[in-house]
Amino acid sequence: MKGKIYLTQSARTNCKLVLLVLLGILVAGVGASLVGIIPEHRELVSLVISDLPAKMAIGLIPIILIFKTKDYSDWIEANPSANVTKRGFINGMYLEGFVSSLLGLVALAIIWAVAFFISHELVDFQEGLSVIGGAFGIVWAMIGIVYSLQFTKLGDISEGAILFAIGFFVPFGVVVAIQRAFHAIELPLIFIAGVPALVGLIVFMVSRPIAVSLQEKVE
Repeated sequence: MKGKIYLTQSARTNCKLVLLVLLGILVAGVGASLVGIIPEHRELVSLVISDLPAKMAIGLIPIILIFKTKDYSDWIEANPSANVTKRGFINGMYLEGFVSSLLGLVALAIIWAVAFFISHELVDFQEGLSVIGGAFGIVWAMIGIVYSLQFTKLGDISEGAILFAIGFFVPFGVVVAIQRAFHAIELPLIFIAGVPALVGLIVFMVSRPIAVSLQEKVE
């Protein structure tokens, strides 16, 4: 319940920003799709439309919210009427990260629907689902790594820049390695898309109690 209080307050604070980001992704994606009306540009659009919009839709909002995240004491000072414990605060951060990674799927569906309407050849749905699975794997693992290690010395280096770099590039490298290996041995799409997402989700879930434990030790 305390996590929901945090999520509600965060939604009030960041609602306009999130909507602007979603609108920007939607406009950019639909705009790129419309370029496919020109036959000479369809090959270029087809290379982009199944890849970049999915990565932006899933990853952009969680990354922005991570950078906007305050520590517990600062958040309580900014929201003195919110009765949220340290455990509830961490749970809320994780809940926010998970929900925010799903928000862009609506915009992505519209972008792909427009592109598919223009030309069925523009959208490679198998490639798109592979990108979605990889993006979820990276984002969920990144949230887990950043939120659980922010209480260590890594969180103090360059104001967390090193921590964020580790949180992004380690999952990115793992996901790319998994998907390339699965492509090489020609495994079905369910493995290429599902395994990276599952790995990211496991990191996400395992890191949450670790983050709670570390947060409760902070004065």
